[in-house]
Parts: sequence; C-alpha cells; structure tokens
Amino acid sequence: NITVGQSLPADASNSTAWLSPSNEFAFGFRPLDETNTTFLLCIWYADIPDRTIVWSANGDSPAPAVLANPQGSEIWRSGQLSGGVTSASLTDSGNFVIRARNSSPLWETFGNPTDTILPSQTLGRGIILSSRRSESDFSKGRFRLILQGDGNLVLTTVNLPTEQVNGAYYAAGTNSATDPGTQLAFDYI
Repeated sequence: NITVGQSLPADASNSTAWLSPSNEFAFGFRPLDETNTTFLLCIWYADIPDRTIVWSANGDSPAPAVLANPQGSEIWRSGQLSGGVTSASLTDSGNFVIRARNSSPLWETFGNPTDTILPSQTLGRGIILSSRRSESDFSKGRFRLILQGDGNLVLTTVNLPTEQVNGAYYAAGTNSATDPGTQLAFDYI
C-alpha cells in the first residue's frame, strides 16, 4: 500500500517505481527521450526485459520532469476525486487503485484504459481503447475499440489530428434488442 504523502520522483538517474506484491508490475515514470526532460507516468511489466508499458497517463501530453515544480505549483492533475483519499496500491493484475477511507476504490487505471487490456480487466459501455501513434509515441493513434452505448463492440478509425471518428470497419453485432452487450471482459480461460 502507498500512503498519502509518499512521492515518486521523475528522474532518469533514479529508477524508483512502486511494485505490485508479486513484482510483476511497476508504476512510475519512464523517460521518453534521450534528454530525460519528458517523462511518462505509466505501468509496465517489471519482470520482463522489454518492460512493456500497459497503461499510461496523458499520453497526448506527457508530463514534464515533475508533476509539481519545486515551489509546489501544480503542473498536472489527473482529475478531482470525491471523498478522502487514504491510500493507493498497484495490484498483481496491473491495476493502480486509489482508495477512500472505507477502502472503496475512488479511481483506478482499469476504469481508465489507454491502449492495452489486461487479464481480469473489463471494459464497460462507452469505454474506449485507443492504439498508440507509434511504439514510442503514446498519444492516441488512429484505431479505437469501443463498446458503444447500445452494447455493440466496434472497431473504428479516427482521422488525425481532427479526431473525427469514421464509421465502424468491424461491428461484433452484440447490440441485440433482447441481449445487448454490457461489458468486454478479458477472462482467464
């Protein structure tokens, strides 16, 4: 568990990260360039040499070296959370969870996916999974997976940089009137 007040530096010379209990996943900052001035807050597989990133915050505008400057002025914020935050944790499934006083989740990465879905993760209606622009560019790419409000799972393309969504090039047909899709689950089978 990570308690309120703990910090994590965005520093290329300091490879500090918060690990899941099994040490399979890590949560921290990864430099995006050789100058080590731009960092990506992300979760990656810690126990494989490639260190594949499975979630990232704000890939369209990566954070500068710190989220708050030395004077304490805010540079980036993930959004307001209602309720008092008491702790956070990185689970063995790769989900970073921020918890309230009663231990209920206030925010979690599984509810805010980027370009990857992990085993045990579910995507509800309206949640969008986006490709990356490239292997090293974490901004949203041209391809989107969406479980629409009507329950239909679709794949679409997006015109960049306008973000205009094109018609679906694949539709799963999970929007039947009698049994519409409610979630996409990556299940262990």
